Amino acid sequence: MLTALAAAAALCVSLSVFRVLYSARLTHANLVWNLFLACIPVGFSLLAWKYKDSKIRLLACSACWLLFLPNAPYLVTDLVHLRSRPPVPFWFDIILFQSFICLGLLLTFLSLYWMQNLVAHLYSRRSGWLFILFVIGLTGFGLYLGRVQRWNSWDLFVHPIEFLSDAFQLLLRPRRRVTGLYSMLYGGFLLIAYAFFYALAHLPIRFPSSESNRRFEE
Repeated sequence: MLTALAAAAALCVSLSVFRVLYSARLTHANLVWNLFLACIPVGFSLLAWKYKDSKIRLLACSACWLLFLPNAPYLVTDLVHLRSRPPVPFWFDIILFQSFICLGLLLTFLSLYWMQNLVAHLYSRRSGWLFILFVIGLTGFGLYLGRVQRWNSWDLFVHPIEFLSDAFQLLLRPRRRVTGLYSMLYGGFLLIAYAFFYALAHLPIRFPSSESNRRFEE
């Protein structure tokens, strides 16, 4: 799995490098940085499994995972930058963006899946799904903080007072209901997409019996 993810990431980076070399501009090069940030939650979810028997380390890994998780689906919001930018053909940029977005969503769902299984392992299956609902709700709000308010995950450490103050004000007094609507729409999209991902991961594989094979060959 990790090898396949590394190969997909290498493909995305290669497309971005090709674009930079072809156009002699750094346009959309930020997608590579955003993809790097999207990989961080996956790393913390793996560390959480590794330290599942240590409450302090598990709590630290889970907190860091939750803090950086919105960076993975954040790639979806980069579509706001998609428009025709000659000399690069528009169709190439469509492929470029979709490659990064698909990988970002896959990284999001993998880390969610591993953390859900961890919660189910430590507590119960129902707790795992309640955990997913809570986390995806916070992720939708995190996307609003990142895209609209322009906050970054590390701002919690660099500007903790300003970051927390803005976040709590938005939660208590949403601005023209945009905050809640934005968070719910993105959260709902992620929840539905993750439900499909989860269903595919648990899809039973039924091979035809030998008798069916013989009939098919005949």
